[in-house]
Order: sequence, then structure tokens, then C-alpha cells
Amino acid sequence: MKFSGPVQGHWNTPEGTDKANEYAEMSRDDLAMGNMSDLELANAQYLVSRDSISLLSYQTAAKERIRWLSVQLAIARHHLGWKGGE
Repeated sequence: MKFSGPVQGHWNTPEGTDKANEYAEMSRDDLAMGNMSDLELANAQYLVSRDSISLLSYQTAAKERIRWLSVQLAIARHHLGWKGGE
């Protein structure tokens, strides 16, 4: 699915629409740490030591996952015909 205009939520800028289209084309496996489930990634990010060198990797993977999930939610809403605020 391609978003032609602003996407509801925090994607409602021209740059956000481009980023949303980029994430719409990706699968979970394309993301950083895509082999982990959402729950596994959330727990790993929460439990990683703040002094660990891998902290930035987990934070980046979590940020990408949240963005990807946000786009997947927008796609699902579109397919269901949900307009929001209902």
C-alpha cells in the first residue's frame, strides 16, 4: 500500500509520508533485530544495561519497530475503512 497524502498521526508531514511509504514496503525481517518478536525486543531493550555498548542498538531497533508497527496499524485501519475518532 502506498500513502498518497499525509498519514493520520505523527506521519502527517511530507517527510513522514515518505517514511511511512518506506516502512510500508518493509517486512518485520527487514528491520533491525527483526528476528525478535515485539515482546522479546521490548524486554531486551528494557533489560539492557545502561552501560552496555549494545544499548544504542536496542534503542534504534525499538524505535524502528514502533515506527513500523505504526504504519502497519495505519494500513490495517485503511483496509477496515476506519476513519478514527469513532
